[in-house]
Amino acid sequence: MSFKRLSEVSESEVSLLTARSRCVLLQNGELVIELEDDPEVLTSSKERRLHAETTDSVWIEKQLARYLETGETARIACADVALEVLTADTCVVLVSEDKMYTVSFLRNIDPVGWLIPGGCPSFYQEIFEPVRIAKREMAEELIIMDKDGIAYSLGLSESAMINVLKKYQVSPRQVQSLKYSPCSPPQCLSTQVHLKRPGHNDVLIDNINATIDPMVGSVAITTYVEIDLPFPIKQLRLFDGEILPDGQILNRAVRLRNMRQDSLVETTIAYFVSGNNLMTQGWINECMANRAKHPSVFEELQT
Repeated sequence: MSFKRLSEVSESEVSLLTARSRCVLLQNGELVIELEDDPEVLTSSKERRLHAETTDSVWIEKQLARYLETGETARIACADVALEVLTADTCVVLVSEDKMYTVSFLRNIDPVGWLIPGGCPSFYQEIFEPVRIAKREMAEELIIMDKDGIAYSLGLSESAMINVLKKYQVSPRQVQSLKYSPCSPPQCLSTQVHLKRPGHNDVLIDNINATIDPMVGSVAITTYVEIDLPFPIKQLRLFDGEILPDGQILNRAVRLRNMRQDSLVETTIAYFVSGNNLMTQGWINECMANRAKHPSVFEELQT
């Protein structure tokens, strides 16, 4: 199976651009990724799926297991097995009234699950600037607003914010910038990524979490940021800012989870759809409310 080379697409417009590496090492807590001078590249979701379908996930899993068991240097990409590098995302931690909350979006297509803001490079140089990708995707995907009508930008222009909220038929009375600060990932997740390419300076990325996914043959990095909300959490509204190619809003559900500072345990406190928390909306009508049963009823049925 052959993929295009960077030199074949360098002058073309592509929807995304990720590279394939056949030399990826894990050693001493560091992920070392070497890229050829003219590497294989993926330029569409279709090509990324093809890459995933043709990867040797069993071999990658065995290499990872050996590294975790022995701590010895492990090669997790080789001449016969390539990894896609690097997609980037951001774990957003909202802080309000001395409590911490994490944000994620519902992916309702296979594989279904909850995602944090993230995406792929737009051009080749961004492969070496994954933190830049993570910041851009966070600014585009997460729209924060309060119930007083103030929208808070994480990097989008005021006009872009207004345009997104207009698709929700919401008109903010004001748009303000909201500062955020990098924070460290849990120590058990911290990794250093070392990017290499012939003829170029090496790139070292600290204070991130690197994730290797054998099922799709990819490497992703996660950055972590804290945002101090200037209002109580009960005033919060969250919107999905992702816009489809046809200009329509994706409008994924946005989940808010309460994060206990003494552990990684989280509990869901809100599901926002179109900026409204479904967990505070109540039953749609009296008929549906009458169908609700106390959990003890189901416990009795099981005994």
